[in-house]
Amino acid sequence: MRPMPLTWPGLIVAAIMACLAVAVGSVVVAEKPTSNESQRAFRLVAAKEKQQDAAASKADQPLPVPLPAVELPPSEPANPYPLPPELLGVDLTDQTLEQVSLKSQGCITCHAGVGDMHRSPNVRLGCTDCHGGNGSAVTKQAGHIHPTEEEAWTSSANPIRSYALLNHESPEFVRFVNPGDLRIAHISCGSCHASMVLQVRKSMMTHGCMLWGAALYNNGSMPNKQSSFGESYSMHGAGQRLQTVPPPTQDQ
Repeated sequence: MRPMPLTWPGLIVAAIMACLAVAVGSVVVAEKPTSNESQRAFRLVAAKEKQQDAAASKADQPLPVPLPAVELPPSEPANPYPLPPELLGVDLTDQTLEQVSLKSQGCITCHAGVGDMHRSPNVRLGCTDCHGGNGSAVTKQAGHIHPTEEEAWTSSANPIRSYALLNHESPEFVRFVNPGDLRIAHISCGSCHASMVLQVRKSMMTHGCMLWGAALYNNGSMPNKQSSFGESYSMHGAGQRLQTVPPPTQDQ
């Protein structure tokens, strides 16, 4: 096949075809960034819609209810059962009848007919010697010790789970409600019965270690029958460890 001779018409046709090729190539090259921009714009719109959907879904959800603040008992001093300063060195056995009367006269104006739990005439105690409070006051507001958790103590009856609730009350209120409570019995009873208060406070019937130990052992939580867990609280409501001093011997 012989090559065609170059003529002006041929050159013109070749030039036109070359221009068309360049134009088509330019169009193709120009379409690529347009396509990328479209995809990028689509992705931006989709991401924005996703954010809007997430914000709308979050707005529809109820706000979390904040948990009430829990007040922990204060840290314990070196002596978990200190005596109030006004009772240090006081010997209640030396009280006169006049002193006893001053500690009870306001109380019996409302609590008429309440007898003395100590039947022996040798024991001279007024109401506030055991319960605390103000024995000379003539109104309930002035004479009683008032609770910190007032909404729980709406009447003279003990509220539900009062034993645990008293861990959040002052020792003065615990004593006022129940002078025999072992958290404060060293104040109300200990001046005469110190040894008995100490022994009862460590009693198995008080801390319930056998109940806890039996439940833990029978359910496989503890490998032995020696009870190591119980329930005991100081006068400020803090959990405490009971330990025999001096420690028991091997025979014991």
